[in-house]
Amino acid sequence: MAELKAKISLKSKGDEAYIPIKQLMVTLKWSADVDLDLMVFYKTKDGRTGAIFTDQLGGSLGTLNEFPYIQHTGDEGVGGGSGDKQEVLRIAKLDEIAE
Repeated sequence: MAELKAKISLKSKGDEAYIPIKQLMVTLKWSADVDLDLMVFYKTKDGRTGAIFTDQLGGSLGTLNEFPYIQHTGDEGVGGGSGDKQEVLRIAKLDEIAE
């Protein structure tokens, strides 16, 4: 792994830099007349598996305060309709996730 420095420059095609992170936020934004759904399927380092996705589909929105420390903001775009829509997924303890 590359040593973390104040500035990382990737100058050539194929260059890589690894940055240790412990939290992650994924945002899905769209404005088309469609219903998109943001989901995460995970496997922890100790072998536990699961999924976090909209409770509209029978899933769990999760919480950042207990296992698996993943939270979904909820379903947007149900029933279609134009306009700005956004779903956000937060992972608070990324260092516990294997896949």
